[in-house]
Amino acid sequence: MEIINIVSRVTFPAYSRIQGDLPRIKRWIEKSVSFMAYLYLPAITGLIIISPGILQYLYADKTEKWLPALPTLLLFLAGAFPIIVTTTYTNALYALGRPKVVLAFMAIYTVLTWGLGTPLIYKFGYVGIAMAGLIITYVTLPFVVRALNNLVPVETWNSVKKPLLASAIMGVVTYYVNLIFTHSLLTLIFTALFGVVTYTLAIITLDGPRLKSEIATYTSLIGHRNKI
Repeated sequence: MEIINIVSRVTFPAYSRIQGDLPRIKRWIEKSVSFMAYLYLPAITGLIIISPGILQYLYADKTEKWLPALPTLLLFLAGAFPIIVTTTYTNALYALGRPKVVLAFMAIYTVLTWGLGTPLIYKFGYVGIAMAGLIITYVTLPFVVRALNNLVPVETWNSVKKPLLASAIMGVVTYYVNLIFTHSLLTLIFTALFGVVTYTLAIITLDGPRLKSEIATYTSLIGHRNKI
């Protein structure tokens, strides 16, 4: 989430300044989603894979205490994938002068959380709130995308598909490395580093030129803000 907060602080003023230039704001929204996808998607994928090992080896003396929370953690992580899209798009809606649309979504989230969360908690315990969050996130995602597309025709899939594919490659490779080699905290760290290397190679192979361009764009933007 901190990745998203940092990028949002950089991009929100930019959206506001160029809100009258729709082609330009379209590019910036897509760049924001793409840049966050490069960092956020592999992080979530990696955490899903190694979180059991973190509980087992990093908190070895408290494993029995924390292990029941693992399903909840995994559900929250699985529900976190679309956050880069929903957060960026709601920020863009704010910047484009549509706070009432965002407020409507917040009201819908609240109603759905209570409507789904209450019976699911009653039936499944605290895992139920994570289940509700997962369902709500994916059910409402198309509506958030559509709300922004009514103002700016952004290409959501093109912004995330290569980071998502690279994360999937990393996930498969890391899963088997974790399954075969992880048996201690040291080997867990090795598995995590191996995942980082795998993702880096995958994303450079799939999208190297664009990644270089995105990094240069955000570096220049941050440098410009620091001078102001």
